[in-house]
Amino acid sequence: MALTLTNIGKRFISEKRILSAVSNDASCKFVKIEISSSLTSGVIFEATNQPEIGTTDTFLFEINSIIRELYTTEFMDLTASTSSGIAQPLPFVTGLISELDEDGTVLSTVSIPTTITFNISRNIFQVNSFDIDDYYLGSTGTVTSKFATDSPSVLELVEGDSLFLGLNDFSGASASPSLDQRVVVESYDSAGSLTATDYVTLTSRLFNAEYYGLRNGVRITMESGVSYKLVYVADIVGGTIRSEVKRVNNICNARYVHLHWVNEFGFQDAYYFKGEQIKSINTESRAYEQARPVNPSTADVGMSFYSNVYREKWILYTDSVSQDTIGWLKGIYVNKNVAVEIDGNYFPAMLDSDSLIYYRDINGIYQIQIPIIFSNKTIGNH
Repeated sequence: MALTLTNIGKRFISEKRILSAVSNDASCKFVKIEISSSLTSGVIFEATNQPEIGTTDTFLFEINSIIRELYTTEFMDLTASTSSGIAQPLPFVTGLISELDEDGTVLSTVSIPTTITFNISRNIFQVNSFDIDDYYLGSTGTVTSKFATDSPSVLELVEGDSLFLGLNDFSGASASPSLDQRVVVESYDSAGSLTATDYVTLTSRLFNAEYYGLRNGVRITMESGVSYKLVYVADIVGGTIRSEVKRVNNICNARYVHLHWVNEFGFQDAYYFKGEQIKSINTESRAYEQARPVNPSTADVGMSFYSNVYREKWILYTDSVSQDTIGWLKGIYVNKNVAVEIDGNYFPAMLDSDSLIYYRDINGIYQIQIPIIFSNKTIGNH
């Protein structure tokens, strides 16, 4: 009596991933799965399946929809250290899978191999060509390996603000919390001379007595006197570069709005909207009407409000930007939770639109608008 287990499908949550269990026991009529996660205690999911139609020995379970529920989307700390990585939650999924006879008696049980599904969403045009190994920044990474973002290679940052870059996967020793890579941040002055080199120590992840280099974010800031920074991942020993190089320019902020959002990789992107800003207030009110008195005065109230709450609504415009930048910004719609950074604080908001026109064939699109409505209401006074 035995089950043969096979994983079929993608290792990211926007697509299906099937755990196939094939039994060689003719008495097996059902298979039960119990899934556990490193992020929670106990069994998080249990189900029993009959054989797939047309078979007597093959039982299929779709597991990405279960793992998807373990992820949360929270914005990274604007005061986090810039010298160490910010470990992001990652569910290592394990469990048991059992053969059952007609009466539900357990015939055999095997362990499910450790499964990792990344919090990545790819659209229908990208799914088949997407290779998760392109985002591995470990011992086989190269200068074409990517941070966990679709952002352009040149980014912008105002002094006092924060920018975050995500690392999906990198190398770590299996038996001790020793990692092979770190993030290198080089600072340059206006003459292009290197003035400082800072190193970000990444955080390892422990599971089943083994350490993994998985899901770290790094916070980048800008100091006075720095013209631009170069950010990349490199080996601690030898200095071999294992990632693309991001350039972060120091820009002067006249009236820009710094918008953060959760990107397609479950990490955090940010962009300065430099175009027109339209700000308005949305109100929700309740009213009552009093009976009109005999011989009313001009001050007698008929209809009046007794409850009013209001929220800020902004429409943010880019300046004239490239189609590639617009293609990156459309990723705001993958999650739709955003936040505006003002004076070192987040002000959470939501996209107030269900669609975005991001491409036009003949005349082109060189500017887009993003409508947001702030999440927190203000209660009016009485």
